[in-house]
Formats: sequence, C-alpha cells, structure tokens
Amino acid sequence: EYVFSTGVDTTQWIPLSANAHDTTITGASGDSFTTAVENIGFSFTFAGSRYTQFSMNSDGCFRFGSTLVGTTYYSSPFSTANSAQNTPKIIGIGRDGRMTGTSNANLGCYLAWETQGVEGSRVLVAEFKISSYSSPYTVSNWQIQLFEGSNRVKIVYGASASTGATLATTAYQIGMCTSAADVLTINPTTHVAKPG
Repeated sequence: EYVFSTGVDTTQWIPLSANAHDTTITGASGDSFTTAVENIGFSFTFAGSRYTQFSMNSDGCFRFGSTLVGTTYYSSPFSTANSAQNTPKIIGIGRDGRMTGTSNANLGCYLAWETQGVEGSRVLVAEFKISSYSSPYTVSNWQIQLFEGSNRVKIVYGASASTGATLATTAYQIGMCTSAADVLTINPTTHVAKPG
C-alpha cells in the first residue's frame, strides 16, 4: 500500500557524487532520449513484484524492469489511453521533455543515477533535469529515490522544479502505476510539487 504525503524539506535531496552515472546527449534536440537499462544495485519490491533494473527517459518516466522505457505516451501518462504504456512506472513530472534546446543549445539537462549506502540500507537516486519541449524551455529537476529494505519511494523536487500552478494540467501528471487498472496519481493543485 502506498500513501502520499508532501512537504518542504531541503534535507531530502540526495546529492550525487562525482562517480554518478549520467547520459550522453546526442542529436540536435536531445528529444525522445533514454538511458540504457541499468541496475538498481539491489532488489526492490514495487507493487508486489521484485525488480533489479530500470531505465529513464527525457519525458520524466522511470520504468522498472529489463524492458527499455519507450519515448511515446508522454502526454497524460496516467490517462486511460496511456497508463498501460511503459509500466511499471513512476513519473515525477510527466511532460514532453527534451535534453537540449534547438540547435543543440546547452540547457544543462541530464539523466543521472547512483546507488549509495551500504548493503541493507542502500538507496538508488535517479535524477532528472529536463526541459520542456518548446520555447522558453523551462527546466525542472527532481529525484526518484528507492530505498532498500523498506521499499519506500520518494519523489523529491529541486530548486528549479515547476510549481503546482504549472503542473495543474493534464499533460503534467505525477504518480505511479503497474497497469491501466492500478494507477496512483497526485493532484498537483492539492499536493504541490514545491521546490526543496
């Protein structure tokens, strides 16, 4: 059972070390960008199933398992039509995103990940810093944190995260699901994604 709670606590952001893995930006726009399938670093139980791998994309999707995350179905990712795609998934800000602006402009965007801690109490930190697809290329950053043992999931927003007002559209959904019949979403107008 998952219970949502929200708040502002800057200590929840976990800095990545210099040894963190990150993506290499390719192409003129960095649109529809994915990591490879990566290892969590421990076995994590999500909605009753155990996973050791994940992948991420530039549309804000974190997908569990050995199947690479796709780069479609980014609009309203928890709608009836799209919730079964790229599952099981967690989305901190579901949007049509990109890694760079036009003409390969450097927006400082990335997808990065690192497993920290010692066996029994490790945490996977999967960090997104992505831009909206269109000008003015609003950049947002957040982390999805997975905790070994407790199987707790945290979504932590950084200082440049979009505000609740910005997220209050059907295209900027927040939540997690395993199938179209098993969806949990957060209403960003009542549970604001406040910068930490």
